[in-house]
Amino acid sequence: MLLSKFRGILLSGVSLFAVLLTPVLFAEEEESVSSDRLLPPGVLLHVRLSDISDLKERLPKTGFGQMYQDESMAKIRSQVEKGFEKASKDAGKELGFPLSDLLNLPTGEASFALLLPAGRELAGVAIMEIDEQQETLDKALAKLDEALSSKGAKKKSETVEDVEVTVYETPKDEDSESADSPKNTLCYFTKDGLFVAGTDLSVLQDVLTRWDGESEDVLAEQEIYSYIHSKCATREDDDSVMEWYVDPVGLVTAALNANEEQAFQAMMFATYLPTVGLDKFKGVGGSIDLAEDGYDMHSKSFVYVEQPTSGVLRAFEFPATDLTPPAWVGADVPQYLAVNWDAAGAYTALVEMADTIQNQPGASEQAIGKASKELGFNVKTDLIDLLDGQVVMLNDVNSESEKVQQRLLVAVKLKDSTKFQETLNAILEKAGSSVTERDFEGTKVYDIQSPDPNMSPALSISKDHLFVSTHADMLEAALRPSSRDDETLAESEDFIEVKKLMPSKNSMISFSDMGAQLKPSYDMLKKGQLDGVTEGQFDFSVLPDFEKIEKFFSISGSYTIPDEKGVYSESFLFGTDE
Repeated sequence: MLLSKFRGILLSGVSLFAVLLTPVLFAEEEESVSSDRLLPPGVLLHVRLSDISDLKERLPKTGFGQMYQDESMAKIRSQVEKGFEKASKDAGKELGFPLSDLLNLPTGEASFALLLPAGRELAGVAIMEIDEQQETLDKALAKLDEALSSKGAKKKSETVEDVEVTVYETPKDEDSESADSPKNTLCYFTKDGLFVAGTDLSVLQDVLTRWDGESEDVLAEQEIYSYIHSKCATREDDDSVMEWYVDPVGLVTAALNANEEQAFQAMMFATYLPTVGLDKFKGVGGSIDLAEDGYDMHSKSFVYVEQPTSGVLRAFEFPATDLTPPAWVGADVPQYLAVNWDAAGAYTALVEMADTIQNQPGASEQAIGKASKELGFNVKTDLIDLLDGQVVMLNDVNSESEKVQQRLLVAVKLKDSTKFQETLNAILEKAGSSVTERDFEGTKVYDIQSPDPNMSPALSISKDHLFVSTHADMLEAALRPSSRDDETLAESEDFIEVKKLMPSKNSMISFSDMGAQLKPSYDMLKKGQLDGVTEGQFDFSVLPDFEKIEKFFSISGSYTIPDEKGVYSESFLFGTDE
C-alpha cells in the first residue's frame, strides 16, 4: 500500500517521539546543538520542541492552564487526575518501573524527522536530550529489547565515529529466511546527554559526522528551510516552543517510490507535477509560541512557492487589499473571516491547465460554452466576471440544538448586483420547487429545502453581496437594517486591538471571540449532551457555570499576506488579565 513504508518508520520512530510530547516533564537548561544542525539535507518532515522544561513552565501561564488550576475546576480536575493515576499504575505494571520516570526522561530539546538522503530510502530519526536520565533510559531500552527480541529481531552493535550504536534487524518479509533479504531496522545511540534513534544506520552516521554543529551540509543551511525558519521566528534571541517543516511534494513522492507496487503511480505523479504547477510548491513550515509577550499563543507559518506560479497554484492567488469588516457585521459575531480571491485569475489558470493536460487548446472553453447554454447564462461573463473577489464568512454554534451544530454565513461581494440577480434567476429557475421566494423587510430571500430539520438554508442578494447561509435567521440578522446604536465589528475595541497587529492590506484576516465561540459547546458538555465523546468516563455535570471561567478566554486574530517567495501568515491568541 501507499503508506506501507511509513508504517515501519512510524512504529519505531514516532513511538519514541510520542514520549517527547508529554508536557509533564522536568529539565535542566543546557546548551546543545539544535537538531536542524545535526540532520543532513533531504529532510521531508521535521518537528521540533525547543525545550520541554520551558514548555512545562509556559503551559500553566496560558488561559487554559490558569483555568485548569482554578478552584472552580477542582471537581473535574480531581476526576482527570484520578484517571491519570489509574492509567499510570497500569502502565507502570507493564513497564516494570513508574510511568513518571518515563515521562521525566526528556529534559530539553526533542525532535522527529523523516528524511530521504540522496540515493537512499526514506528513514525516520528521533533526537532528545536526556542529560542525567541514563538509568531511566536503560530501563526503557531494556523493555524495548524484550519486545523486539520476542518478535525475532536480531541485535548487534556497530561502532560509528567511535560511538557504539545498537542495531535491531527484522526481515521485511516475515516468511523469508534468507540472510540477504531486505530488513527493517531500528538503531540508537546515546552521546553527550542526547539519545538518537532511527530506522537507518547510515542516517545515524550522518548525524554523528555533524555532531559538533559546525557543518554547513545540514538542514539548517538549506535555502527553503532556512528562509521559512527565519520568517517564522517568534523571538529575536531564542527559539519558539515548537517549530515544524514539511516538504509535501517530496513526502508524497517518497511514499510512492517506497513501494514497488506504486511504481506506475509514482511515475505519473512525477510526470504531471510540472503540468499542474505543483513542482513549484517547495515547502511549508511554521512556529508556535506560548505565554510570550502577553499572548497565550503566537504562531507564524509560511508556504514557500517558487515564482512565478503556474498551473493549479495560480488558482490560489489572494491579492492583498483592505479587508475591514463591512458595516452589516455586528460586534457580537463569534468568528469572522475575510478573504480576497482572484477569481478571474483562477478561472483563466484552470482553463489553461485543463487544456494543457488534454493537449487540446480551446477545448475547455468549448466545454464551458456548452455548459453555459444548458445553464442559461455565461459562466465567464455572467458569473466569474461579476465577482469582486472579497468573501466574508461568519461562523457560530447553534445554542438551541441538542448537539454541536455549526452555523455558517458566506457573503460574496459583487461588482454588479443587478446583473448578478439575472444570473441567480436563471439558477433558481432550474432549482424549481426546492427553492421558495419570500420578502424580508423589503429584500428578497430564497429559502432552500433541506433534508436536515435542524438546518434552514437560505440566500439573498443585498448590500452588494450574495449572502448564503445554513440558517435563515443568521441571514436575516445580516440583512436587517442597522441602528446607529448598534456597534459594528469594525468599531469594537476587541477588533481594533487585533487590527493593530495587521498590515493595512491583507489577503486574509480572521477574528474570534473565544468565549462566545466556545460557550455553546461548553454548556452542552456540562448538560451531558456530549458524553459520547468520552464514552461517559467523566461526569461533566460538575463543571462550573461558564460565567465562572469566561475570564480565561480572550480574543484571537490572524492575517495572511503575499511574500516574494510565497505566502506568510501570523496569528495571535491574546492572554487574559488573570
